[in-house]
Amino acid sequence: MFDEDIPATFIQYAADILADTNSGLSGPNIVKATAAYAVEYDVRLPHPTYPFDAPNKRTALYENLMAFSPSQKYRIIRELCDLSISVTNPATMLVTSQLWLI
Repeated sequence: MFDEDIPATFIQYAADILADTNSGLSGPNIVKATAAYAVEYDVRLPHPTYPFDAPNKRTALYENLMAFSPSQKYRIIRELCDLSISVTNPATMLVTSQLWLI
């Protein structure tokens, strides 16, 4: 699906929105979601457990996402945007629409 990587700036942008302090995923939910994809794709995550060794949950999500291939990142970001907890944040709709343009 994707031969070229999604720009790191977009991954950071998406992680900032998806892990937003007020309306984003919780730390445990970030680990739960990314760990499930890591098992499915046989990927080693830098932050496989919570509490994680990262300064904040945005960084943990970004670093976990960077461990995946381009097509896997695309799928994971799209599906994280679709989670009911993320749908309450209107910014996730913007991430989803921008993801289609990549």
